[in-house]
Amino acid sequence: MGALKLVDRGRALERRRGEWRRRRAQVLVDEGEGGAAVKELDASKGERRKGADWRDLRVLAWDRAVVLARMGEHPEALALFQQMEMAPAPDYVVEAAVESCRELRETDFALKLVDQRLANDPNNIKWRIRRAQLWVDKGEAQEAAEELEKFREVRGKHPDWLDVRIYAAQVAEDWI
Repeated sequence: MGALKLVDRGRALERRRGEWRRRRAQVLVDEGEGGAAVKELDASKGERRKGADWRDLRVLAWDRAVVLARMGEHPEALALFQQMEMAPAPDYVVEAAVESCRELRETDFALKLVDQRLANDPNNIKWRIRRAQLWVDKGEAQEAAEELEKFREVRGKHPDWLDVRIYAAQVAEDWI
């Protein structure tokens, strides 16, 4: 049974219809049906307005921006991300925002988002690596490489560390 059918079956058990539509939208975008995913989220917004609190609407706005980013609609997605309060956003939302920033070469906003994450968890390897990638994107490959090296000494190797180090070396044209 496909994921979409399972989500539809689960709808009968779901107390909050808006949550069901949100899950359905996530599956639709995974299956390449971005337009249908946006329609589901828009329908969910209407359902949630009746008695919804601000947290429900905020999650919906984040999800809509994520769907747009995953569809490759980066300018529209980034415009939404820049209007939202991103500090409390889940990681998947920040990741989508950072990817849209990278696509559009808006590294300052992306670095701000990653720095917010690192302020809460300075030793988070995922966000450290993402930050180094952004520094490389910004043309600061040497600084990124030095930061990665310092962090590697403290935390050890990470599977993505070498990829970012290679990327930094390529950008810096350090071939040897």
